[in-house]
Amino acid sequence: MNFISKNFSNFAILKQYYHSCKANEINYDRRQVRILKKFERFRMQITKFSFFKKAYPIGIYVYGDVGIGKTYLSGLLFDNIHIAKKRIHLHEFMYLVYELLNDFRKTAKANQDPLILAARKIAKQYKFIFFDEFLIHDPADALIMHNLFKELIKRKVRFVV
Repeated sequence: MNFISKNFSNFAILKQYYHSCKANEINYDRRQVRILKKFERFRMQITKFSFFKKAYPIGIYVYGDVGIGKTYLSGLLFDNIHIAKKRIHLHEFMYLVYELLNDFRKTAKANQDPLILAARKIAKQYKFIFFDEFLIHDPADALIMHNLFKELIKRKVRFVV
């Protein structure tokens, strides 16, 4: 493949990928390129502001066998998104959420939902959250995450899982 002939001036993620292939740091894989094209589209949608957007993309779920480059490819996306962002493992995120919920339970007024307060705080800090490893075992955690994600999505926080 002739990497030099590729014109990806607006496609930072693909540009980095092709550079790594050319430098023999990674092997070219057309399946990875398909994923990266979706990442590029997602990146452009969430970072370009427009009054005329009908819908914002919520996120991308990346899955596959061990060793196919999910974390590497997702890392390229993360590195090329220039909005307030966080890269975190689920268990660290759950710890953060439980801390916020405990704090807000102590300080919230009777009619305030601590989960909504936590979502507001997270959404003020981050517009993009990249979960490196996302596996929920506990049904209570799943319910909390379900409700938290609904609130974060309302506040236009986007995800890669």
